[in-house]
Amino acid sequence: MPRKTKKEKRARHREFVKEYLANGNRQDKAYMKAFKVEDPIYASKAAYKLMRVPYIQELMTKHRAQLDEQYEINRGIIIKDLMELIEQCKDDADRQHLLKSLDMLNKMAGNYTEKKEVNVTGNGITFNFIKPEEEPIVDLPNPPEEPEEEDPTDRHNLPEEELD
Repeated sequence: MPRKTKKEKRARHREFVKEYLANGNRQDKAYMKAFKVEDPIYASKAAYKLMRVPYIQELMTKHRAQLDEQYEINRGIIIKDLMELIEQCKDDADRQHLLKSLDMLNKMAGNYTEKKEVNVTGNGITFNFIKPEEEPIVDLPNPPEEPEEEDPTDRHNLPEEELD
C-alpha cells in the first residue's frame, strides 16, 4: 500500500475534526468515518493518539470557533437562554425542568469541578485541593433554633422560695 502524501493526511485530519464535532465528540466514530476503518477498537485507540497531536488540537479550536461564529453559539448566549428557561420553569412551576436547567447552568459555571494543584517532585506526587474563593450563589437560611428545655434539677431555674 503506497504511503499517503502530506496533503492526503491533512485532508483526512480535517475530515476527522469535522466528523468529531458533528458526532458529538465521539472520537471512535469520527476516526472510522474519516479513515474508512471498520474496527471500533482500533479506531478508538488511533483516535485517542490523534487527539493528542498539536496540529489536530489547533484544527479543533479553529473549527469550533468557525462553528460558533457561523451559528452564533457562545457561552454567553447559552447562559442567557438557560436563565430565560429557568424563569419560565419558575413561572410554570415545572420543578423537573427547573432543576435540570439549574444543573446545566452550574456545570457551565464550573461549580461541579474540583480544582486541584498537583506538584511532582523527586519524592512523589502531592495533591492540594483548592478551596473555591467564591461564596455559594444561594444563601440558605439557618434552621430555626429549638428552645432549650429547662432542667428541673438545675437550682438556678428555681424560684428563690424553693431554694431554702
